[in-house]
Amino acid sequence: MKKIILMLLLCISITVLAVPQASPWDSVTYAVKNYLKDNANDPKSIKYVECSYILKLSNGGWAQRVKFRGKNAYGGMVLNEYAFLISGDGDSAVVVSAGSMGEFSKALSSTGISIVGSYNHEGKKVD
Repeated sequence: MKKIILMLLLCISITVLAVPQASPWDSVTYAVKNYLKDNANDPKSIKYVECSYILKLSNGGWAQRVKFRGKNAYGGMVLNEYAFLISGDGDSAVVVSAGSMGEFSKALSSTGISIVGSYNHEGKKVD
């Protein structure tokens, strides 16, 4: 009985660790936050408005839609909404691509990749 319980706990912890880590405050993955910190015109101006669950893709990758405000090159605040493709898991996840929601939808349909699950910031499946 103890072995069965131990195996279940190991499976659960592996599942939780497999999801890219996200902030408990705003549910944005740290991979996306790091990407925006490295690529935004003014990283300190970034304010997160909303985000989707962390999406598991059929190719083994991850994705997250994030809506945020930030200063553009002219200093004006603009609202942006991007889909971020994420590779890796846990705290080693990194953004490999970012684009508009239209580009994301086209890429999914043209490659045959589908969304196979949704996870919250704690790594728990939400379907």
